[in-house]
Amino acid sequence: MLTIFLSPFPFRGSDAPYLWMFYKYLQESKESLHFIMSPSYLQGEQHFSEAQRWEVETASFESLGYEFPSETVLARHRFSHIQDNIFMQLLSMCGDNPILAFKRLVTERIPFLEVEFKRILSAPELLGCEVILSCLNCPSLEAVAETYKIPVIHIELGPLRPPNYRGTAYFDFTGVNGNTEAERRYLDAVDEMGEEEITVEELRAFFISADYDFSPCSSGTSVGVPLQVEDDSNLVAFGSSYDNSSLIAYSNCFRKKDILVRVHPNSIFTINKGGFEIDESPNSLEFISACKEIITINSSVGLEALLFERKVTLLGDSSFAFLTQGSSCEGNVKRLAFYMFCYLIPFNSAFDPNYIRFRLQSPSALEILKWHMRAYGYIFEGKSSLIGIMKRGVVYCNMEKLKQLNSRITEGIGRLGAEKQELLQRQQELLKMNEELSLSNQLLAESNQDLASEREKLTRTITEQFERGRFLDEILASSSWKVTAPLRKSRRLWYSLICALKVKAVKAGHALRVIKSEPQILLRAIRYIFNNGFTASSSRVDDLLNIKYSVETSLSGFKHQAVTHVLTTKHCVFVAELIKRNMEKAGFLTDIIFEAPLCGFDSSLHFVICPQVFTVLPGNYVAFQMEQSVSSRWFEESYIKLLENSYAILDYSLLNIKFLQEKGLSLKQIYYVPISYNPYVSESTCLSKEYDVLFYGDTNNERRQRYLAALQGKYTVKVIDNVFGESLYREIEKAKIVVNIHYYEDALLETTRIYECLSRHALVVSERSSDITEHSNLEGVVEFSKIGDIDDMVRRIDYWLSSETRREEKIAKNKQALLLAPDYFEYYFHRFLLATDSICFDKFYDIAGHNVEFYSEFVCLGLPESTERRADFEKDNRVGFQYFPGLRHNMGWVGCGLSYKFILRKAYEQALKKITICEDDVEFCDGWKEKLDRIHQHLEDQGDSWDIVSGLIANLHAETNVRKIESIGGLELVHIDKMTSTVLNTYSSRVFDKVMRWDENYRDPYKNTIDRFIENQYGIDIVTTSPFLVGHKEELMSTLWGFQNSQYTEMIATSESLLREKVDMFKSENILN
Repeated sequence: MLTIFLSPFPFRGSDAPYLWMFYKYLQESKESLHFIMSPSYLQGEQHFSEAQRWEVETASFESLGYEFPSETVLARHRFSHIQDNIFMQLLSMCGDNPILAFKRLVTERIPFLEVEFKRILSAPELLGCEVILSCLNCPSLEAVAETYKIPVIHIELGPLRPPNYRGTAYFDFTGVNGNTEAERRYLDAVDEMGEEEITVEELRAFFISADYDFSPCSSGTSVGVPLQVEDDSNLVAFGSSYDNSSLIAYSNCFRKKDILVRVHPNSIFTINKGGFEIDESPNSLEFISACKEIITINSSVGLEALLFERKVTLLGDSSFAFLTQGSSCEGNVKRLAFYMFCYLIPFNSAFDPNYIRFRLQSPSALEILKWHMRAYGYIFEGKSSLIGIMKRGVVYCNMEKLKQLNSRITEGIGRLGAEKQELLQRQQELLKMNEELSLSNQLLAESNQDLASEREKLTRTITEQFERGRFLDEILASSSWKVTAPLRKSRRLWYSLICALKVKAVKAGHALRVIKSEPQILLRAIRYIFNNGFTASSSRVDDLLNIKYSVETSLSGFKHQAVTHVLTTKHCVFVAELIKRNMEKAGFLTDIIFEAPLCGFDSSLHFVICPQVFTVLPGNYVAFQMEQSVSSRWFEESYIKLLENSYAILDYSLLNIKFLQEKGLSLKQIYYVPISYNPYVSESTCLSKEYDVLFYGDTNNERRQRYLAALQGKYTVKVIDNVFGESLYREIEKAKIVVNIHYYEDALLETTRIYECLSRHALVVSERSSDITEHSNLEGVVEFSKIGDIDDMVRRIDYWLSSETRREEKIAKNKQALLLAPDYFEYYFHRFLLATDSICFDKFYDIAGHNVEFYSEFVCLGLPESTERRADFEKDNRVGFQYFPGLRHNMGWVGCGLSYKFILRKAYEQALKKITICEDDVEFCDGWKEKLDRIHQHLEDQGDSWDIVSGLIANLHAETNVRKIESIGGLELVHIDKMTSTVLNTYSSRVFDKVMRWDENYRDPYKNTIDRFIENQYGIDIVTTSPFLVGHKEELMSTLWGFQNSQYTEMIATSESLLREKVDMFKSENILN
C-alpha cells in the first residue's frame, strides 16, 4: 500500500493546505491508498467553496485534472489523523509563531511529532506500507520511516507548468525545494549522457507550449529580480537567510541600476518603487524577455531564464543550482537537459502508482528517461545514450507541432471558403431585401392614400358626435330629467349594496372554511375580541382575509426570485399543489406551470416533477423523482444524468432512494419527501354517487386488465385515463369506491394516487405493496387486499358497498384520523428547505415541529435516506428506541447540531426530566442497558446534580479533569468536565437550555460541532464509565463527515486509554492526600 503524507497543520491560517494534492491522488489512483493528514481534508465541497479556496474552482479542476471526490471514492481509502494537540504543541515551542513552526517542521526532528508518526506507522494494517509520499521535507517523518525501513519520496508541483510549458513535477528521494538529490543523480548518470550535443533551443522546442516568439539574445537590458511567496518553504527554510527584502537589497548593492522587480502573483503584499522598476508583464516569459540577467533566491523563474540563455544568480538552496556549475557552456547545457528530461517528471506520473513502484526499483537514468518519454507520448526501444533519446524526442515533438500547424492551416482555409460563401449569400439576401423595400415603399404610398380617405370619414364622424352632444345637453337641461333624478340615485345605491353583500358573503365563506379546517382558530379569535374589542378584531379579520400571500424576503435560497415555479405534468398536479402549499407556508410566492414559458425559463430555481418527461428543462431545478425503481423503464443513463445535474433530488420512497444511491447518486443530493394528505381541499358538492367503482390510470397493461374485467363483471365501473385536475376530482366524488391496482406485481405503493383520493374524501381499496412497511400510517385508513388476489379485492369491495351508512362513517373516521396524523410531507419538505438554508431553524420548528412527538425517553437519531444504517440499527433495537428522522444541512455537522437542538427543544416542551439519545451507528455492548438503568437510578437518588451521562467518548480532551469517582455495585462512575461524542448520551433537563442555545449560523467545524459546543460549556458535569458503555460500528459510513467509521476506532481506543490514566492519577493523588 502507498502512504501519502499531507501536511495537517494550518500554518498559513487555512486548513487542508495540500487539498489539491489530496484530490489529485484520489482521482488518479484505482487502488486503496493510506493518507496521513487531518480530518479537515474530508470536509464538503461547499465548505471549501465558501472559504473561496482555489482548489475547488472549475479552472483548478480542469488544469490539474481532478474533481471533487464522491463518498464511494473516499470509502476505498484509509485515513490516519494527526491528533489535534500536536499542532498546538508545535506552536507553543515556537512562541506561537506559525512560520517559525513551519520552518522547524521542514528542517528539524521534533520528538513529540515522531511519537505520533510511530503511533500511526506501527498500526498492524500498515505493516505492508511500500513507500511514503510526502508533500514537503519532514525530518521527523523521514527518521521514523527509516526506522521501519520505509522509503520516503518527496513530491511537489514542478517549476514548469501549463499553459506556457509541459506540466512537470518534482520527484526526489531526499528532499524537495532543498536537500535534493538532483546533482548527485546527474553525476551518477554522466557516463550515460553520450557524446552528442544538444542545444538549449532544442530544449525550448520540447518543453515550451506557448506561442512566444523572441530571441534568447533580445534587447532586454534590465536585471530581473523575481520575488517569491513570503511564507513558502523555499524562502522560510531554504533561502540561505535571504528573503524578498534582502534580495532587493543585494540587487541594489551589486547591480545598482536597471533593476526590474517582479512581484509573485500569490504574494499577500504590494510593493512601492524604491530605486527600481516594478514589472507589469502578464507572465514570466515576457518578464524574462525584458531582462539580460536574473537574480533570485531559488524561484523557478531562474530555471526558466536558463532555458532562455540568461545569466542567472542563485542565492539560496535549489535543486537546479548545479546547472551553472559545469566546466563549460556545453557541460551546463547537458546538465540542464538532464534536469529537464530525467530529474523533473511528467506531472501525472507523480500520481501514478505504477510509476512510483517503478522508481522504487532504482532504475537507471536511461530507463527513467524512456518512461518519461512514453508519458509525453513518444516510445523508444533499444539502447541509446540519454542525449540521443532526448534529441529524437525533440524531433518527434517538432514533427507533431508541424502536423498541428498543417491541420490549423487546413482548417483556416476551410473557414475562409465558408466565410466567402456566406458573404456571397448575404449579398444575394441584400439584393432581395432591396427589392422587398421597393415593394414596401409602393404599398406605403397606397396606404397613405387610404389613410387620407379614413381621415375624411373621421372628420365627418366627429361632426356628427358634436351634434348628438348638443342634443344630449338639451335633454339633461329639461325639467323631466330633473324630476326623475331621485329614482336613478336609489337604483345606484341598491346596486352598490348588492355588490357589497356579495363581497361579504365570499369573505364569510372563506372564514367558515378556515374555521372548519382549523377549529382552534375560533378560540383564538374569541380571545382576540376579548382583548382588543369588536371593532379592532373586525378590522384584523378583514385584513387577514384580503391577504393572499406572505413572502419573507430575508430567507436565503429562494429569496432572490419573485416567484418560484413548479413545472409538472398534469398527472402529478396533486404533488405540485402540496409543494405550492408548503412553499407558501414558508413565505415563498409559488405558481404551477405545465410547460416551458414562450420566452423560455428564467434563471431562478424551479421544482420539476418527473423531469424525464420534459424536452426542455430550466437551468436550475430541484427534481421530484416519481418513478418506481422496481421497473427499469425510465432509469436509463440519460435519466440518471438529469437527476445528477439537478440542484437536489426529492423522492417519495426509501426503496427508490436506496436504488438511486446504488446507481451512484450521492446521498448528499437526495432528500426523502413522502406524499401526504392535503386537508386544504374544498368539500365535495356531489350529492349522489353514479359509480360503484372508479379506476383511473394507464390500462395498457395485462395485469390491470384482469382486475378490471373481474370488477366490470360485477359492479358499475368507471375507467378513466388522461383526466386531470378538477375534472378528475369531480369523477372521484361520483364514485363510492376508488380502487388502486399496481402496474407491476412488486410495485411500490402509489401514494400520490391514494392521498389524492383520500384528500377528496374517497374510500380507497388498494393492493398491498412491496414497501408497505413504509406506510403503516395508512393501515386502517385504506382497505388493503393481498397482492395479486383479485377475489380478496372483490370481497372487500362487497363489504363496503353493502352498507352506505358504514361507508360514510368510514370516510368520516378516515378524515378525522388523517387530520390528527403527522403531516410527513410538511415535515420532510421544510426539512429540505432548512437543509439548503432557505429557511432558518426557528421557522422550520414553528411550521413543522408539531409533527414530531416523543413517546419514549429513548430516541435514536438517524437519516432515513441512509437506508442501510437504519436497517442495521433496527436489527439491534431491542430496547425500543423511537427513531427520529434527523435534520439535514449541506454541511453534515450543522445538520447534526440542528437535530440535537430540535430533540432537546421538544424534550423541554414535553417537560421530560431526561432523554437518552443514541445515533444509528451505535454498537450496543452486553449489559449496557442494565448498567445505564443503574446509573440513572443512582443519579436520580442523588438529585439534580448531573448534566450528561456519556456512553462513549470518541476524543477525550487532553485537559479534561476528573472531579469525582463513585462506585455502585462494582460499576465505577467517573465525573469529568469535558467530553466529545454523541454516539449515546443521556441529557438531564438541566442541560436542555444550554444545548438549545447552540448557534447553527456559526459555521466553524473545529469549534462549533455540537459535541465541541457541549465540551466548551463551563461547569458542566459529565458522568461516564471506564470501559465505555457502548461502542461504535466501524463497518458503517459516517453520514456526518462522509468517511468510514473505522477512522474513529483508534481515536476511541486512545480516549479510553487516556481516561484510564486520568482515573488512576486521580485515585493516586487522593490516596496521597
